[in-house]
Amino acid sequence: MENKHLNILILEDSPFDADMVKRVLKKSMSNLTIKVVDNGIDFQNEIKTNFPDLILSDHSLPQFSSHEALKICKEENYLNPFILVTGTVSEEFAAQCIKEGADDYILKNNLIRLPTAIYNALLKKNAERERRDAMLQLKRSEERYRQIVETAQEGIWMLDSDFKTVFVNQKLCEMFGYSQQEMMGKENTYFMDDEGKALSANSRERRMNGISEKMDICFRTKSGNRIWVNLAASPIQDGEGNFMGGLAMVADITERRLAEQRIAESEKRFRALIEKSSDFVFLLNAHGKIIYKSPSVLNHYGFTKEDLVGKDNLRFIYRDDVGKMKNLFDELLRKPGESVSFEHRRIHKNLSYSWAEGTLTNLLEDPAVAAIVFNFRDITERKQMDSLFMKVAIRAQEQERNRFAKDLHDGLGQMLTAVKLNLSGMDRESFTEDQKKSYTNAQTILGNAMREARSIAHNLTPKGLDEFGLLASLTDLFDKSASASSLQFKFQHFELSDRLNSDIELAIYRLCQEFISNTIKHAEASVVDIKIKKYKHMLVLIYEDNGKGFDTEKLLSVGSGIGLKNMESRIKSLNGSLITNSISGRGTTFCVEIPLNN
Repeated sequence: MENKHLNILILEDSPFDADMVKRVLKKSMSNLTIKVVDNGIDFQNEIKTNFPDLILSDHSLPQFSSHEALKICKEENYLNPFILVTGTVSEEFAAQCIKEGADDYILKNNLIRLPTAIYNALLKKNAERERRDAMLQLKRSEERYRQIVETAQEGIWMLDSDFKTVFVNQKLCEMFGYSQQEMMGKENTYFMDDEGKALSANSRERRMNGISEKMDICFRTKSGNRIWVNLAASPIQDGEGNFMGGLAMVADITERRLAEQRIAESEKRFRALIEKSSDFVFLLNAHGKIIYKSPSVLNHYGFTKEDLVGKDNLRFIYRDDVGKMKNLFDELLRKPGESVSFEHRRIHKNLSYSWAEGTLTNLLEDPAVAAIVFNFRDITERKQMDSLFMKVAIRAQEQERNRFAKDLHDGLGQMLTAVKLNLSGMDRESFTEDQKKSYTNAQTILGNAMREARSIAHNLTPKGLDEFGLLASLTDLFDKSASASSLQFKFQHFELSDRLNSDIELAIYRLCQEFISNTIKHAEASVVDIKIKKYKHMLVLIYEDNGKGFDTEKLLSVGSGIGLKNMESRIKSLNGSLITNSISGRGTTFCVEIPLNN
């Protein structure tokens, strides 16, 4: 108290009485700043600007009073001590002042009590301030706790002594598919199947005996699906150790369990393949060289044992799949015990290729194997069927496009023409000026609608493709795209004097349509360069723009880039390939290769 500087405000209209108070204060205290005011305006200004540590107020002033002073303190949220220093007052008056917010009252004829009253009032306010701060911290702590509970990445489940739900957080509700209201009051076994209920019976007894534990257990979601969770359960006990309920932290491990199941199944399949399968099996060393091959490989691919053993496995992979195979193998070397599955093409001794589905398993650290196990099977027939199905689907799609375009042209087009003829036959001489204006607007809108219908029908089925061929249709497409946008098109073609297979011509046309659409929508490009070249056994399309580029993985991922995904399917149906290269700020390149022996 003595070392702390105090800023004291005295509300007093009597200079003599104010001096008396000052002398008492200075005699018993040091490090003071004392300001005296005698009216309400100055008093309120001091409260707002200086916010004194202590107020000493007379009760009655000519045009102001302690009641009004206390009211101002309340309005300004002044929480420091307010002590009334006045003449003789009744006990009822003193009680009323205390009720209104005064901390104490001192009679002017007993100022010797003033220092003690100030000291006690300051102690009291400090204690109140500490309590307020503590309550504020407690409130903030509760808010943080509530936020932690509600945003926790694990479910939180609290049960009473009857194992009925008394609290669940939002995460647990999301796991189980119920709302909090739906889960409240229900026993935990309500959400279990029979197997889970049997496990729960034993765990309940352990919880009632004060035992905490972790377990993996299966529940049923609201939709009926099974969900595996890791349950970290603990009993809740009162001060005397009596069981009051349970608290569990719940983590969804369904994916982990499924992964473990898949791995177990994969290991089982692997053992069966090694022991008795007729599928093809290689053992590879850490450098990718073949150190063992199963007998079935020799008959299927035409190689001898000498052709294979000791050779790099990549020598027998189709050139377009070598990079992918090498990356998978290098990554697997860093993951002992793990497996990776993929599709690839393998070379036969007669230099043809076929499709294979294979699994690489890293057992280099398993002393019983000490190799990368590579088992694979021929899936060429399946790939051919997939390709056939895609072709059928694409043809059906084109037929539906043709039907819709015909309906649009013959049906809607004719109706629009009829409307135009009817409009043209109207007696316009009898029209008012407003009617003439409306008539002209209707003719304009109708003309736009007819052109739009013809444009849509043309985009749906480029009839010129069958009649005039790919080059003329592409030239028309590029000219119309240039007219409808700010793009400049450069088109070069080589060795394309003869007509191509109709499926290939349609695929190239649709690809160019989709590429142009993406360029206009997303690329912010000014120039598009298209090159088409026919080789002996291959047709190559290269489409480049000078736009801003894009994230190819994102565009080709599921849920985005639907047009390009459809184009990939179309290309695959022709046994072709699509390579996409895009660099931010440097444009995008699409390279399509389609075999001509389809």
